Amino acid sequence: MVPGALHEGETEGEAHARTAHNDHDRNRNKRKADKLEESIHKYEPRKTRGICTNYRYLNDPFPDEEEEGAFPNIEDNANAMMAGDDYQSLKEAKESPEWPEWESAIRAELKQLEQMGTWMLVEKPSDAKPIANKWVFTKKRNKEGKLTKYKARLVAKGCAQRPGHNYVETHSPVVRLETMRAIITLAPTQKLLMRQMNVKGAYLNGRLKERVYMLQPEGFNDATGCVCLLIKTLYGLKQSGREWNIELDTKLRRRRYR
Repeated sequence: MVPGALHEGETEGEAHARTAHNDHDRNRNKRKADKLEESIHKYEPRKTRGICTNYRYLNDPFPDEEEEGAFPNIEDNANAMMAGDDYQSLKEAKESPEWPEWESAIRAELKQLEQMGTWMLVEKPSDAKPIANKWVFTKKRNKEGKLTKYKARLVAKGCAQRPGHNYVETHSPVVRLETMRAIITLAPTQKLLMRQMNVKGAYLNGRLKERVYMLQPEGFNDATGCVCLLIKTLYGLKQSGREWNIELDTKLRRRRYR
């Protein structure tokens, strides 16, 4: 039947009203279908594969003030670390032709740990569960790819720590890039001098509040059955970052830094 055609016994006005009513129903049904489709799409997982977000420019407060060379070029640092520079275990390091260099790096690390008073050897308490440790080996290179240092670091396996027993709080504040940019911007306007420093073995300055027992360093056990009662926050512990931040903040405030 042709839309708008008169039905038998129907007046022209009745036909017009019937057509308008049918149009209204069709539009209402279309709106319901569109709304249903939107609700379905709303809860579908977003497709993010292939989408690469450049977080460097995300919420950038100074989008027009960046100058060339203001940030380190990734390509310049591409050779700073090369494949095969890291060893995953002490055994791998011993089997490598560079073992004399790695052994020297281990001795240097142990000497630093001793100088910092990182632990004291004690008899193992009957209820203590000492956590393990491992050596991490890394070759330090400059941006030209030239080898500058063999670095060995003793790391505690903090994954074995138990909450409420040998650690409680772990939160440590982290500086925001926006804050650093603001300070760098204020320095020349206020005629301030800026200096950069590096703290060697930073985490070893923090002091533990909890009693944490650790096995003697891998490969350097004196066979006495003693364990290490940690005094300082060794790398790898869950609370190391927090305790180092507290120690640094305390020392800076004593020197009237704000």
